[in-house]
Amino acid sequence: MVESDNSRRAVHSLDSGRFLSILHSIFGLIDDRITGRVFTTFDKDKDGVVGMEEWIEGTAYCFSMYDLNGDNAISREEMLDFLKERLIRRPNEDPDEGIKDLVEIILKKMDYDLDANVVVLAQSKAHYDQKQ
Repeated sequence: MVESDNSRRAVHSLDSGRFLSILHSIFGLIDDRITGRVFTTFDKDKDGVVGMEEWIEGTAYCFSMYDLNGDNAISREEMLDFLKERLIRRPNEDPDEGIKDLVEIILKKMDYDLDANVVVLAQSKAHYDQKQ
């Protein structure tokens, strides 16, 4: 979220163009109807930019949508349950195997302490709170 421009000063907010670029490049969201609504939801004070606190609150809210039991971690089981209900099933394929593979990929990329839970946003918020 914090970037440096050519003058090397820190930037602590994202305008809609940069925000939408992040949604597209990192999260693969390209539907303007959805990305515009995400920006509007994150921009709580409606000033046309998403500040650091707005970013943290917005991502924490998104995280909470997947944290089914509210323990501030998304477990392997929560990911499996969530994905089983939402992925399109193709004939002649074992959907559980594909879902398990996808969960393992997610955990390899995001489970930094190897406890089979994703807690990145909680750690980010704690880190930000320490800096305040």
